[in-house]
Amino acid sequence: MKADLRFIFWPLMLLTLIVVVPETNAAEDEEEVAGVSISRSDGRRMQLLVEEGNFELHFFNEEDEQETPDAAQAILHCTSRVVNSRQTLALLAVEKDDATILSSPRVIRPPYQFDILLVLNFDDEEKKPESYHLVFIQSD
Repeated sequence: MKADLRFIFWPLMLLTLIVVVPETNAAEDEEEVAGVSISRSDGRRMQLLVEEGNFELHFFNEEDEQETPDAAQAILHCTSRVVNSRQTLALLAVEKDDATILSSPRVIRPPYQFDILLVLNFDDEEKKPESYHLVFIQSD
């Protein structure tokens, strides 16, 4: 029985070495976007990223155009995936490049690898807070 497996195993190994995978350039296919894209239930999305050492939360409409945040603030509960640390950050509205985003005033140091619970709070009392759990990994 062992001899039969050798005759099957080695030809399969050689076939895997012979298969050539065409090389693709990711930069040509699509623009690399930093951070994590978060889909919302209404078809819009958010982009969470670290820019200049601060967390930034950008809001986009259904046509993928940047829009003003509908949330008054966001709370990030971050647990590092690398070092033993936890922190809670408030993201508040700021103007950046002719757009309003939510940003944290506290500087975050690399490595940017976190388990995050993101909670959006709204001024409208009838609108319930939205929460998202995500794994955040961004290279320096």
